[in-house]
Amino acid sequence: DGRLREVDGRYEPIGELGELAVPETLQALIAARLDGLEATDRALLQDAAVLGQSFPVSGLSAVNGASEDVIVARMHDLAAMELVEQLVDPRSPERGQYMFVQALIREVAYSTLAKRDRRTRHLAAARYFEGLGEDELAGALAAHYIAAYEAMPEGPEGDALAVQARLALVGAADRAIGLGSPEQAMTFLTQAATVATDPNDRAAILERLGRAATAAARPDIAETNLLEAIEIRRAAGDEVGRYRAVLWLGEGYMSGRLIDKLAPLLEEAVAYAPGVADEADLAAIISLLSRTRQMEQRFHEALALSDRALEIAERLDQYETIAAALITKGSILSNHGRPIEGLSLIATARELANDHNLAAIESRALTNLTIVMASRDVRATWDIELQAIEFARRVGRRDTELTLLGNAGEDAMRLGEWDWVGNEMAAFDQVELPLAHRIGGEFPVIVIAVLRGEPDAPARVAEITQMIAGYADNDYASSADDLQAWVSLAEGRDAAARDGWMRQAAASDTNAPFALPRAGKAAILAGDATGAREALDNLTLNGTRGRVIDIERETIEAGVAALEGRTDDAVARYRAALATWGEMGLPWDQAWAAWTAVASLGTEVPEARAWGAAARSILAQLGAAPLVGRLDEALGADDPGSSPKGALGTTQLGEVSERA
Repeated sequence: DGRLREVDGRYEPIGELGELAVPETLQALIAARLDGLEATDRALLQDAAVLGQSFPVSGLSAVNGASEDVIVARMHDLAAMELVEQLVDPRSPERGQYMFVQALIREVAYSTLAKRDRRTRHLAAARYFEGLGEDELAGALAAHYIAAYEAMPEGPEGDALAVQARLALVGAADRAIGLGSPEQAMTFLTQAATVATDPNDRAAILERLGRAATAAARPDIAETNLLEAIEIRRAAGDEVGRYRAVLWLGEGYMSGRLIDKLAPLLEEAVAYAPGVADEADLAAIISLLSRTRQMEQRFHEALALSDRALEIAERLDQYETIAAALITKGSILSNHGRPIEGLSLIATARELANDHNLAAIESRALTNLTIVMASRDVRATWDIELQAIEFARRVGRRDTELTLLGNAGEDAMRLGEWDWVGNEMAAFDQVELPLAHRIGGEFPVIVIAVLRGEPDAPARVAEITQMIAGYADNDYASSADDLQAWVSLAEGRDAAARDGWMRQAAASDTNAPFALPRAGKAAILAGDATGAREALDNLTLNGTRGRVIDIERETIEAGVAALEGRTDDAVARYRAALATWGEMGLPWDQAWAAWTAVASLGTEVPEARAWGAAARSILAQLGAAPLVGRLDEALGADDPGSSPKGALGTTQLGEVSERA
């Protein structure tokens, strides 16, 4: 077509290629070659084309009707003509099968079959795969039934094929879900919906498709299909089915953190469901509304709704709802001064989920468990997050996997595993993600880019800030203040950083235990003892407790003491805090604490200067060039990189394991 040109021994496209087609002359050449074969050989190749690019002799025998010995002999001759070849690689699972030498030969052979012949042969192939009775062939079985239907969809035979195709596709989708592949299940269910003529069958398929889309982190697709299912149920007068579909739509909205859509949907459902919906579904909807209220920072309502859901679900032995409500209740208590009770509830929910094979609930329990644990032991939390990520991948909960990656990214920052964050998220560069998961997953990557002073950091900050703007979820909306605080820290505007983290803490109770210590340390860098005290007071009011929180408090108290002139007290507190940060294996926190020591004590205090030099080494290894520059200014110009070995009294960054 003249759309390629040769340049230095290779070909380059000219302009947009658009859709490319195999030239008709080449197709005609292959067709002529097939026409020149004996009728039995030509028919054999057509039958093989129905089976696919590669095919077993037994399958071809089932479709063609000839014995396997006859087929092997004919394949030998066709191989000599360079139309097919046998797979002989001992490492291949298809060893011993035959395949077309070129895909185009198979396409041309298939295209010469009449529609009725295609249907007959696809049915024969389907029966062959069905007779093997192997679960892993569910996809192949479904593909042949749908191909047989599409060849001739009209008439009673077409109607019967539609039923067989629908059942086979749903079975293949169920297997895909079981194997942790909701994306593949979505493909099968989308096909199944096209052949479902009965409204009730179609609604059931759309509901399955919606739930698979939720697991695959595609709330947009979940919404489209579940809204249609709701309307079908409504038109049929099936109120129980309608409310169940509403529940699943709510789960889709929750997965995408679409609170502005979720709250009114559930409020209406709870108001009208009693006496109409199944009581178990009502309990599940109330539990989901409880979780919504938690995200809206309406904690007393959330707790009351959790208890109401538990009261119904316990009576009905609805373990999924019991576990879900326990996670919500435990998370609220953990963030409001009752972490031991909260952790025990979440742990119980995880155990229930595991006992009753509730993968989605177990995955959520692991996520919330790590959020609470991060205030106690970051290293242990990260280890659990890595296990939880693998679990989410195994069971096909892409939505939870992405949430965990975002949370683990923040913990990886503290552990010095900065490259791990970018490497993990790179796998999703070409994947279409909902807004919430893009924000959660990309956020730590962008923060690291800011702290490293990467050239594209300002553009990435602007892009994610625009994504966050106007987001209804407080936890995610408050991340705009978090991001701007990190930018301010890198640029030397410490008071602005402190204010940003204080705003984030005020907007999100979930993020407050992490934002308030940052605000306190930024205030120390700014020389603002009053601002640091305010952060500490708010941390006390928040009620979150744990070893990490204790050391954060000790670090800020040390800085306040230094700013108030209580040098001996400050040095003693810093010495203890820095040693503990090292014992906990948190080089980033260690470096930041040492930096505040330099800023608050001054370089005339020998220990502060030694701590600062050791902190500079950590920041340099992390690649945090803007912060290294700031620390150099604080330390003065004379050889800031030198420091006594072990000046922080800790394990240094070079001894922290690196992950690919």
